[in-house]
Amino acid sequence: KPTDFFTKNNINAKFQFTGEVIHMIKQDFIFIITVLIGKELVKVIADDDEAKSIKIGDKVLIASKAFNPVIQKIG
Repeated sequence: KPTDFFTKNNINAKFQFTGEVIHMIKQDFIFIITVLIGKELVKVIADDDEAKSIKIGDKVLIASKAFNPVIQKIG
C-alpha cells in the first residue's frame, strides 16, 4: 500500500501531516504548539502529557481521526 511506503507510523487517522515545531506557549492548562508543515503554519492544542516530550525543533506527526488532533514526536 502507498501508506506503508510513505509512512512508518501506525496511527489510524483521517489525515496525517509531519512538520517541525517552531513555537510553544503554555496557556492555563494547555499548550499551543505551532508546527511548520510545508510552507503553512498550523496551531495545535496539546495537554501537558503530549507537550512534555516535545520541544522547539522537533519533527512531529499531526493526526486526526475526528475532531481531536493528536501531536506525536517522531524519532
